Amino acid sequence: MKKTHPLRDLTTNAAYCLMAVATLSLAAPASHAIELISPGDPVLAIDLDISTGSDVRDGQLADLLLDGDSGTKTLNRGGDNAGFIVTPSVASIVQSLVMTTANDSEGRDPASYLLYGTNDPVTSTEASNGRQEDWTLISMGDLALPSDRQSVADPVGFSNAVSYSSYKMVWPTMKDTGQNLTQLADIGFYSSLDGTGANLLTLGDPILSIRDVDYQYDSRTGSSDGTQEAAQAIDQDPGTKYLNFGKDNTGIIVTPSAGLSIVDGFQLTTANDAPERDPASWELYGTNDDVTSVYNTDGQSEDWTLIDTGSLELPNERLTVGSLVSVENAGGAFTSYRLVFPTLRNSGGANSMQIAEIQLIGTRVPEPSTAVLCLGVAASLFAWRRRNKLE
Repeated sequence: MKKTHPLRDLTTNAAYCLMAVATLSLAAPASHAIELISPGDPVLAIDLDISTGSDVRDGQLADLLLDGDSGTKTLNRGGDNAGFIVTPSVASIVQSLVMTTANDSEGRDPASYLLYGTNDPVTSTEASNGRQEDWTLISMGDLALPSDRQSVADPVGFSNAVSYSSYKMVWPTMKDTGQNLTQLADIGFYSSLDGTGANLLTLGDPILSIRDVDYQYDSRTGSSDGTQEAAQAIDQDPGTKYLNFGKDNTGIIVTPSAGLSIVDGFQLTTANDAPERDPASWELYGTNDDVTSVYNTDGQSEDWTLIDTGSLELPNERLTVGSLVSVENAGGAFTSYRLVFPTLRNSGGANSMQIAEIQLIGTRVPEPSTAVLCLGVAASLFAWRRRNKLE
């Protein structure tokens, strides 16, 4: 019997393998877009912002402290150490202050104060911690505001001989220590020790709401019953929702169980209420890093590639699936995605961002298979045979 060369046998087998791969490739259906996210996929709530937690909304801004109207007020939802920075029209020596209680909820009244002065230009911004300037402590102490609503309190006097161009008032505590709201109707600064004479503050003076605390991640999610977390955005139940009190620049990081994929679109489902909380714009990022960011942080621990951005026009109807949003994906395939909503439908009127459902649409990128490896072996062997002119 004639013996064959072993390499010829191997080459012949590789040829059969190559033909099999070609046959399978011709028989395989063309790839098509699928839903990439499934309930239970790893998902994180994030916010690209960091903040002090200061939250003062339209109609309750700090300028209302200067209007002399006890029917208006400033209200900060940030909690303890809320306050303001004000720059009177002229530099002044302040030696007393007078406060007026707001219309409701006595527990929100300030129970203590810190007053600082500076002659630096004010570069701190609204909702910051007000620490950009070099501040000098002028006075501090407890407060005993009246229980009566919309009432003028007794003057608080202190010794001070230094003129300052700007002042920072901080309220470290409220009457109700369990409160996270701080409110006041009006405040006046005086050069006398007993609150007499002309008020050094006038409506129109530059004034900022601040919260004098260290900066923290702005992402704050969920409710006391453990719902409204990021997982509710991918549970395929429009009756639940993801809510983030960080508002602008909030979103998710998700690692689809579908694996490596190419996203070419997404759809959002509106939540049950408050259309002003709906996202109004989007940014989609991808990464192939292992996700090491943790829940309720800024999600910046990975190396992210910006895939695409755009605006959103979600339906006004609640619990409604929005139109498919096309994604121009020149970035390639990724294992994890970060979807951020930079703006809301009405950020000034919203206390949070919310969405009922998020779904990424795209195609899976298959893992290398035995057939593909076989194709590589066959090609290498044929090349070897040509070089060696095997008989």
